[in-house]
Amino acid sequence: MDITRERLLRGEAILCRNCFIHLASGQIFDTLKNFQKSGARYLLATNHPGIETNQEIEVGEWRSVNWNPPPFNLPQPLLSVVENSLSSKSIDVWEIQKLNVSLPYAR
Repeated sequence: MDITRERLLRGEAILCRNCFIHLASGQIFDTLKNFQKSGARYLLATNHPGIETNQEIEVGEWRSVNWNPPPFNLPQPLLSVVENSLSSKSIDVWEIQKLNVSLPYAR
C-alpha cells in the first residue's frame, strides 16, 4: 500500500513507527494529509526530539525526524513515550485533525 495516497481503513488511531524516517519531506506531508482523510483521531509516530534540524533525504534513505522544527512545525504531542533515551527516540501522539499539514514549500 502507498500510504502517501491510497485510501486507508477507518480506525481510531494510526501507528506509523519507523516509517517517516525513510520519506522525503514532501512525501511526509502527503502522508499526513492522507492520514487526516482516513478519519482517524490519533497519530502515533516515531519522533527524535533531540534532533535540532531536519535534514532532507531522497526516498528510501534514512534520517531522524523531529516533528517540532521546520519544515513540520507540529505542536507538542499529547503524549510522548520514550523508546530509547540514548538516541532521543520516542513514540509521540497527536490528534490528527488538529495538525497543520500544509506543505511549507513548493515541490
